[in-house]
Amino acid sequence: MSDEAVMKPIDLDQCQRMFRKGSFMSLGKPYECQCKEPPAYIAFERHPRDGGTQGAMSICEECAKYYRESGMVESSGPLYPVKQRDKEAK
Repeated sequence: MSDEAVMKPIDLDQCQRMFRKGSFMSLGKPYECQCKEPPAYIAFERHPRDGGTQGAMSICEECAKYYRESGMVESSGPLYPVKQRDKEAK
């Protein structure tokens, strides 16, 4: 699959972190969920992918805290603050 097929634009309305919910204890198959919080940062990939594309995603404060604590920020790339849009300006 090409990079263009999987890359989505940055969402300035909600965090784009995907996480797995459920476990063998919940008697169901684990599934992917997207965080619903408003973004606080834009995270950029440190190095471009093959073909020259460079990914970025919006993340909220809680997800940014998770990324920092897990060491992913240092390995992936810097976080830049997001200026929140006015809800009426949409």
